Amino acid sequence: MQNLMWGLTNSISKYNLTKVFADYQENHKEVDDNVSFSIERVGGAKLIRKYRKAYLVNEFINKNKKVECIIADHWKSLELIKSDKKKVCLIHSKEINHDKGSRSNKRVLNVLNNVDRIV
Repeated sequence: MQNLMWGLTNSISKYNLTKVFADYQENHKEVDDNVSFSIERVGGAKLIRKYRKAYLVNEFINKNKKVECIIADHWKSLELIKSDKKKVCLIHSKEINHDKGSRSNKRVLNVLNNVDRIV
């Protein structure tokens, strides 16, 4: 999924201003300084990182009215995003194969029912 997002971001950034919110990685400067788009790295424990990243994305969207679309590599990445902007969610069967009526199934459906495109 990371390779898919990387290729998608590279392609989109040729035509549109692109901002990426990504997990913190060691030696990220080597990569971040050589791309045509802006990358904001978010560190911390995984549970906290989810909320922190959502806060930063929501804040960015509220401050930048020209944002046209939000693309996420996982349904959980959109779960806390509060925006009426167009949303695209990349997903594979492992992420949505939960028992019908389970808590996870309800969460997935709640998110996917509020996106414009599922890829």
